[in-house]
Amino acid sequence: MKAPILITGAARSGIYEIVCLPTGKRYIGSAINLKERERVHKKGLITNTHINIYLQNAWNKYGEENFKFNVILYCKKRVLIKKEQEFIDSYNLKKELFNICPTAGSALGRKHSEETKNKISLSEKGKIISKETRQKLSESLKGWEPPLMSERTKNKISESKKGIPLSEEHKKKLSEAKKGIKRIPFTEETKRKMSETRKGIKLSEKVKLKMSEAKKKIYKGKGNPFYGKEHSKETKEKLRQANLGKVASEESRQKMSESTKKWWCEHKKAS
Repeated sequence: MKAPILITGAARSGIYEIVCLPTGKRYIGSAINLKERERVHKKGLITNTHINIYLQNAWNKYGEENFKFNVILYCKKRVLIKKEQEFIDSYNLKKELFNICPTAGSALGRKHSEETKNKISLSEKGKIISKETRQKLSESLKGWEPPLMSERTKNKISESKKGIPLSEEHKKKLSEAKKGIKRIPFTEETKRKMSETRKGIKLSEKVKLKMSEAKKKIYKGKGNPFYGKEHSKETKEKLRQANLGKVASEESRQKMSESTKKWWCEHKKAS
């Protein structure tokens, strides 16, 4: 019995096949998200790192244009493996399939050990992708959109990241990566929208204190970008003119007064 081809990939769960058109051989698999699985297969094949060596060799020999990703059947997650096995059994494994194992399997719920993760990480380090491969990857990803995450999933990811401190090495790498990046200036409309979203948000005293301490570390002494510099007479005059006629509110005056008192107290203690 030959497996029927119903429709080209979609972002649903089901059984799929990757067909080599010149030979008719195919790889059969199952996926919770068919669209995403197609993307992962293509990436592996284009970069010559696909886990299935038989499929990879055929891809290298015949080229991308001679392969097709088809959805055989849409079905619910609980029957994925059962249906995948039925389709595998309908072919001669050695002559008609690229599948290495005769038994259907899925990575559903499977987690790599730390040792395996480290091995994978080490094997990928130092690899340089050629311009041609990058171009193929870019073409294969055009029009692709990542699956939408529910608010529940987003919250779970957010919670899992909270409280995880970044190592100094990691911070340094992030800093180096951002150096030289020219930010596109915000439009007036974007600025207005950002302003509107921040209105009414009150920071807790704990958060304010953290922000204050962080700024002190950054801008204290030589860390201050204005350290050792002085405003020119022209700049001083511009600042003076800009502030002429401005009247500080009672709240602002109170804050300034409290800030000055606090500074004097700290200054006296230090001396």
